[in-house]
Amino acid sequence: MGDKQVETVDEARGVKASDYFEQHKAEAKSRVVRFWRRFFFVMGGLVLLVVIAFVGWHVYLNHQLDQQLVELRAAGHPVGIDELEQRYADFDEENLADYLEPVLGRLHDASKEIKERYGKHADDMPDDVESMKGAVPVLTAAPIDWYRNHQTPPGLLLDAMGRLLDEHREDIETLLDLPDWEARYPIDFSEGIMTELPHLAELRNAARVLQLYHWEAIHRGQPADGIRALVAMRQLAESIKDEPVLITQLVRVSIHRLLQVEIERALNLHVYDDGQLAVLYALVEPFDIGVAVTMSFEGELVWTQYEIEWMKRDPARIKELLTSEAPAFIARLQKYAGLLTRDQMLVADYYGRMLEDIQRGNWDMQPYDDEAEQYGLLSMYARIFLPAITACARTNVQYHRLSVMTRLAIAVERYRLAKGELPEGLDVLVPRYMAALPVDQYYSVSGVLGEAQAYGLVTHGAGYVVYHPGRDMVDNEGMPAAKGEGIGGSDGFSDLSIGVDLPRVSGAEQEGVLLALYPEVEEEKRDDLRYEQVQYLNYVSPVTGDALIEMEPYQSADEDLFLSDEDWFDEDDVMLDGDVLGKDME
Repeated sequence: MGDKQVETVDEARGVKASDYFEQHKAEAKSRVVRFWRRFFFVMGGLVLLVVIAFVGWHVYLNHQLDQQLVELRAAGHPVGIDELEQRYADFDEENLADYLEPVLGRLHDASKEIKERYGKHADDMPDDVESMKGAVPVLTAAPIDWYRNHQTPPGLLLDAMGRLLDEHREDIETLLDLPDWEARYPIDFSEGIMTELPHLAELRNAARVLQLYHWEAIHRGQPADGIRALVAMRQLAESIKDEPVLITQLVRVSIHRLLQVEIERALNLHVYDDGQLAVLYALVEPFDIGVAVTMSFEGELVWTQYEIEWMKRDPARIKELLTSEAPAFIARLQKYAGLLTRDQMLVADYYGRMLEDIQRGNWDMQPYDDEAEQYGLLSMYARIFLPAITACARTNVQYHRLSVMTRLAIAVERYRLAKGELPEGLDVLVPRYMAALPVDQYYSVSGVLGEAQAYGLVTHGAGYVVYHPGRDMVDNEGMPAAKGEGIGGSDGFSDLSIGVDLPRVSGAEQEGVLLALYPEVEEEKRDDLRYEQVQYLNYVSPVTGDALIEMEPYQSADEDLFLSDEDWFDEDDVMLDGDVLGKDME
């Protein structure tokens, strides 16, 4: 083969190699293009699926939530702020809230001033006797339950109480002569759970002032003035009966509880005659707690929905609601994941079922608290916003039972005044002193509903005890809660009790009925009261000129009998074992 032919063959081979290379390169490029096309197609499909799933998930959640809210609205419950505002709309009639506003404000300011002046330990008080004489701190350090140890308050305390009340006589007279108007206090529901309710503290403070007024009136033998104070206390409590706010209804209950306490005190002091007792019997009639709790739950439902919806619009809201510095992006993530809407659904379902139970008479809310405890991080807001439902329901039921018990005690006292002896049972009070024997329509154990003839009477030579078996419905014959357990016991396994001692016979040794029947429980409580009395007398000794009372070591003191929560005593304070307190009641 010649050189020219060889060259031609080589060129041909080069062309073939070049073509092959180009072809291979083109095929490789094609494969890459196909890969990326497939990749973007698959990824696009996945993104589309995610978008569809995301939109579908939120559409589903919103649809389910809307359905729940429609059902709640159809059942007559408000589900939006506008509906809540319409229910609590202002009216054109005379408004008791406007009438009370200046009086409540002045009394509240005076109370704060007293706490600032005397809200300190006795060691920090001025040594100048003259400056102390007109400033005995009756609102902070003075025990008021002297009757429990069969003693009258010292004259110094009564005089100081009188001076304090005289300083605010005009405002107190306004409270004692309130017009029979409805009330609407200003509330901005659009602030959600951050809504300020300053009138609640003012109302409770005014009720305490009336409590002191009643206390002084009955100790000075002025029962007619005492009745006026109790009537005014109920008017203050009922001025907030229409507020659809849980804390408002609890404050309402607390003022009614002050009313019950004062009636129990008056029964033990035997200052009211039969006609006045009949007035008190009507005055302490319990309000409908079913309406109150329903209204409370409705308000909480609306506010919870509103707050979660607010966080959807403004994730920074989370910092205002939580005590910790929670970053806003957490709320954003939960919003896009649909967790906030899911929380709204949980809350709507939760309250819907509770409201149904209340309407059918089932007051056992413990399963709902247990359910809320199971909510994890994925439902954190549902758990945060749900209040102590069981505590709310129990507080209202307990209030109702104590109201019935107070009325029973009044009826027994009226029977004693008329017959000169105690009744053998509650049935003899019907129909002269009560229309029918009360039943406990709020009785519910393990989901079993029913009415129970739960109220009982124990009589003794020292007096009588009206009682209810408590939450466990086990009849302990009036055994009250031990110290530190609170009314009804820490676990409910003790009775609710009201003890009334018979009138004291001059010169006779006579112990109280609760001490006679339940000495182990009552002795410790009376020791605590004795401790507080001694502390008070030593505290005012610069004014009286009396020597300090010698004391023995004592471990603790129950401060529930004080009219404020100020901490006056150290753990190392001591107590006297001697008979040096106020004079015995004759």
